[in-house]
Amino acid sequence: RSLPAAGGGAGSAQLRGAFQLQVLQAQHEDTRRKLKEMQDEILTKNGEIKILRDSMQQMEHAMEEQRRSYVLLEQQQSQALGEKEREFSKKLLSLQSELQFKDAEMNELRTRLQNCERNKHVTQTQVVPQR
Repeated sequence: RSLPAAGGGAGSAQLRGAFQLQVLQAQHEDTRRKLKEMQDEILTKNGEIKILRDSMQQMEHAMEEQRRSYVLLEQQQSQALGEKEREFSKKLLSLQSELQFKDAEMNELRTRLQNCERNKHVTQTQVVPQR
């Protein structure tokens, strides 16, 4: 180090110390301001995150409700379809039975008609006048 000039050394060192103190105080204030800004930004981000989480939970809840409604609707439709199928199956069996009955009735009537025709033919041949 060089020796300070006579009479000005102590004053110059004081000036330098005061200047350094001002610089450090300014840096300290700047750092405090930046820290405050960052803390405010963190609070803002935390608020945004909470809002987004709440929105996401509401959306998930709504989607779950919609899924439940869809499953319930599918079950109801499936049940209704099953009931209709059972009704149609009963109706089909009923119609098949009715058709079998009608077929049997038609066969009986054909047989009776054929018997009548045979009897008529036999009767006509017996009644034919002799010449």
